[in-house]
Amino acid sequence: MKKLMTLHTLSDARKELAGLRKWVAGLSADAAASLDEVGEELLTLHKLGLAGELRKGLATTNLIESLFSAVREKIHWVKNWKGQRSNQILTWVTSTIVVHRPKMPRVRGMAQANDLIAALGQQHLAVQSA
Repeated sequence: MKKLMTLHTLSDARKELAGLRKWVAGLSADAAASLDEVGEELLTLHKLGLAGELRKGLATTNLIESLFSAVREKIHWVKNWKGQRSNQILTWVTSTIVVHRPKMPRVRGMAQANDLIAALGQQHLAVQSA
């Protein structure tokens, strides 16, 4: 995966993805099926032409895992989910996110955020015109 994310061209990344899929299939059919499910979505930043630090920052699950960990820790104390109103559950999760936000790691490569926004805008226009 690390090698896949460091490749510069979409065609090279597709070849590496195919090789990764073949290797994973030799280890586990379930893992290969999971990779097939994600498929081309792994190459989104390649398709958008984004490289560098932003791609490295978005290539990991560290940000979301940090948030999941904080929410898991908070809701661990809830003993009776069945008696709770759904809006109370949402309140607990939301409050955890708000409290945890300042502690979350920063996205690596945010200097390229404008490039990402521009690339997404161009992709949106291309999809609309098709």
